[in-house]
Amino acid sequence: MANLYELTSDMLQLQEMMDDPDVEVSDECLKDTFESIEGELDDKIDNYCRLIRNFEKQAALIKEEKTRLTARQASAEASAQRLKSALTRCLMQLGKEKYKTAFFSLYGFKTNKMSKYSKADVPDEYKFEKTIYEVDESRIKTALAENGGNLGWVKFIESCTIR
Repeated sequence: MANLYELTSDMLQLQEMMDDPDVEVSDECLKDTFESIEGELDDKIDNYCRLIRNFEKQAALIKEEKTRLTARQASAEASAQRLKSALTRCLMQLGKEKYKTAFFSLYGFKTNKMSKYSKADVPDEYKFEKTIYEVDESRIKTALAENGGNLGWVKFIESCTIR
């Protein structure tokens, strides 16, 4: 069986032959050849569509698994943090900065952390202005439509989506 590229090429050549008045081939021969190529093309397209559907389902399953694993990761990280906090409280209550077992050595490091605060309560002297530029794609599309599809630095490109 020919590949999709070859079938497309064969179909285009056949269409050119049908449109060319100088080519002397019987209509019956052209019709038989056309039906043969079209049958192979139909089979090829069906197989491509089956593969596309399988890959889309596979991608959806991977996405679901990724979501599940992300939740599992967050749970494991939260559990580890809870256990670390419990150990920290224990060592602080015992007044120990170091603790050694047969397998592990624990060291406590004192750090300064800020307490929770509301952004509304922060005085202006501790704030700064941040400017963020975003691209307005709807304005670009409107300008492209008004200027024949080309602005020099961006242009419309022809696209086709299969569903």
